[in-house]
Amino acid sequence: MIPLPPGCQVSYNIRIVVSQLSDDMVQWFQDIGGKTSIEPTRVSYGGGKSSYHMQDNTDRVLLHFQAQDAGMAMAFIIKFNESVVSHNFPEFSNERA
Repeated sequence: MIPLPPGCQVSYNIRIVVSQLSDDMVQWFQDIGGKTSIEPTRVSYGGGKSSYHMQDNTDRVLLHFQAQDAGMAMAFIIKFNESVVSHNFPEFSNERA
């Protein structure tokens, strides 16, 4: 987990859209103690809702992290930055936000 900057508190659930859910991402969720399922492939961490495929005829997947798991959400964005399409995490800005 990556600590948030001093004085930064997150009080909302974080949503991250990725271009597709890769095997590396599924393995990462397993490695950090998240939940994964095979058919259909879904992941979740902590008390966050399970991921799901967007209904827009793409392979995009919406991931959910609860506010208390903001450090894990930030770690995910850093590790898989090339696959992140968008997120609602302004405390952690990047060119894709």
